Amino acid sequence: MNNNILEQERTLSKDEFLVFESELGCELPERYKDFILKNNGGTPEYEVYEAEDERLFYVHEFHSIKYGEYPIEEILENFKELGVSIDYFPFACNEGGGHFCIFTGKASYGEIFLLVKDGTAEKPVYVAPSFEVFFDRLKEEDEEYDF
Repeated sequence: MNNNILEQERTLSKDEFLVFESELGCELPERYKDFILKNNGGTPEYEVYEAEDERLFYVHEFHSIKYGEYPIEEILENFKELGVSIDYFPFACNEGGGHFCIFTGKASYGEIFLLVKDGTAEKPVYVAPSFEVFFDRLKEEDEEYDF
């Protein structure tokens, strides 16, 4: 499905992304790189992800790198202060403040998890096998969904 991203931040150059990735200390999945270089954050037109087990996840916005009110760099600093593993790379959030993250560690590299640091989830919640699957399966909110 072709998902339009609205309200994007300033475009990130390939060089800016490479510097960011180098400072991060790990390589991010190619599909995410393509996405961030094209969009650099924003609000998805289609915002509902339905997992294989039929759980629904609502995506409020994709985080930007370097630009905008709350770029990924600041979120990573907050994660560090909260003691979140550096293996979780936050790329989007839901309206409740939970962050969708790409796992960058070796065991589950590229898998998507939801981190909620408000006490409602004791451990990361598995969402999708990859950014590609997550993004490609986003669909429009349906009236029959009960959030």
